[in-house]
Amino acid sequence: MTTKQRPALVLFTRAPSRERKRLGLGARGDAMAIEAMVRHTLHVAASVAVSHDLIIITDGSLNGIATGDAALVLEQRGATFEKRLCQALDDVRAHGYERVVVIGADTPELCTADIEQALTSKADVVIGPAKDGGCFLIGLDAAHFAVLRGL
Repeated sequence: MTTKQRPALVLFTRAPSRERKRLGLGARGDAMAIEAMVRHTLHVAASVAVSHDLIIITDGSLNGIATGDAALVLEQRGATFEKRLCQALDDVRAHGYERVVVIGADTPELCTADIEQALTSKADVVIGPAKDGGCFLIGLDAAHFAVLRGL
């Protein structure tokens, strides 16, 4: 394995059709809203000026949503959110990435400045706190992936 010099920006997202079912939404308009959030997040990721590779981790088809310059599109694996996220980070590390910034597609207020700050941070771990008590962004070095176990 060759260590990548560029960090990975990891979009961790559910497929719009699966997210719609998970949320109990039925109408096509609901699916279109979810697709719009994924497209918005991909647009924000494409606007980031800091050098990075985009990796998309999804649990199914993105229904024709253009993935742009994604270096990789990988499948989520695991029964729980924690297991899917940790497995995704292990997969990204197996491709040689030692620094990652993970974002989801469910944060419409995400902006390029948030991602750029996380990509260039010298901190071991960076958390973008969400208003609901969770987080909208996690940046960390591979040596610290274990902090997410038990999430």
